[in-house]
Amino acid sequence: MSLKLRRTAVTIAATCGLALTACGSDGDGKDAGDRAGSGSGTASAPSLEDAKAVVLDYFTKFFSGDPAACAHESVEYGAAQDQENDAKDCAERVAAVASLVQDGEPLLDVSKSVVVVNQDADGRAVADVQHELEGSGGVYYLVVQDGVWVIDDEADYGEQDPDPEAIAEDAARTAEWSRAFCEVTLDSTKEEVLEVMGEPTAEETDEDGELELAWTTDQAGFYVWIGEDGTVASTSASGSDPCE
Repeated sequence: MSLKLRRTAVTIAATCGLALTACGSDGDGKDAGDRAGSGSGTASAPSLEDAKAVVLDYFTKFFSGDPAACAHESVEYGAAQDQENDAKDCAERVAAVASLVQDGEPLLDVSKSVVVVNQDADGRAVADVQHELEGSGGVYYLVVQDGVWVIDDEADYGEQDPDPEAIAEDAARTAEWSRAFCEVTLDSTKEEVLEVMGEPTAEETDEDGELELAWTTDQAGFYVWIGEDGTVASTSASGSDPCE
């Protein structure tokens, strides 16, 4: 199958070894509390779509080494990340990422990340984030402060209690998509792809102007790009090729 190259690098893996956060202040002497407030509120005004937009913007700026990501952290979360990363302040945390950015290209293409947001009983937005790089991502908890969502806590996938039923369903879905993926050819239309693969978990237009369809689970990811002529331009699967 045609493979559209997906950007990976040792530096990305190294960066993902850090806490995937930016900072609690923006380098101008004001911490996140000066912009977002300091008390946790309830999710009443902003929507869950707003929370998703915050998460995407946060990681887009973080992987670009942009300290503007700090505005999306609560004071408490920023302080915890400073301590966890043994950083004295926001500038130091962001500088560690910025030093790895080359030619202005972000270390990870967040446009290919999958973000699913729900709301828990406490009114927090719970964002399940899966980045393109295998093994990166996590669950992020957002609260409303001064009318906007800010990231207030996180949990790595490994910190969550495994759900045997969910794991089994995930494995079955991965196996089903793996078999169907091998039926996709370069002359397949979008309709034909959807007929064999089912509805994608994500759909968007990439920087090349091609429509990207993604089917992802915790175990694997399958990607199809539709060209201007309406047929498959390229495909990719995380890990080993399921069609070999």
